[in-house]
Amino acid sequence: SEKRHAAPEQYVTVNPMVHPDAARYLMENFPNLRAVAIDAPSVGAPNHIPETVETHQILTGQGREDGRFILIFEDLRIDADLGQAKRIYAWPLFIEGSDGSPCTIVAEFAD
Repeated sequence: SEKRHAAPEQYVTVNPMVHPDAARYLMENFPNLRAVAIDAPSVGAPNHIPETVETHQILTGQGREDGRFILIFEDLRIDADLGQAKRIYAWPLFIEGSDGSPCTIVAEFAD
C-alpha cells in the first residue's frame, strides 16, 4: 500500500477491516478458499476490536465442528496482480504454542 511508506502512522492506525459478515460470507460461499491476504496490518482495525476478534475467530474456524478454516496473511506487501499467479506458496515459521508467525510468500507466474 502507498501508506506503508508515505504515511506509516496512518498505515497502522487507519486501515480497512474485514467485517465479520464478510468473513462468514467467505466461509459459506467459497468452500475451496484456503487463504486470504491483505495489504494492511490486520484483517481487523484497532478502533473495532470486538469485530476484529470475531473476524479472526470466524476465519480461523473457532467453534466449527467440520475443521474448516481460512489462513490469514496480514501486513502483506502486494505489488503484483496475484490474480494472474499460477501458484502462490506460503512458508510460515512454525512456533510451538503460537497462533501466528512471520511468513514468506512467493508467487509463481506463467512465462
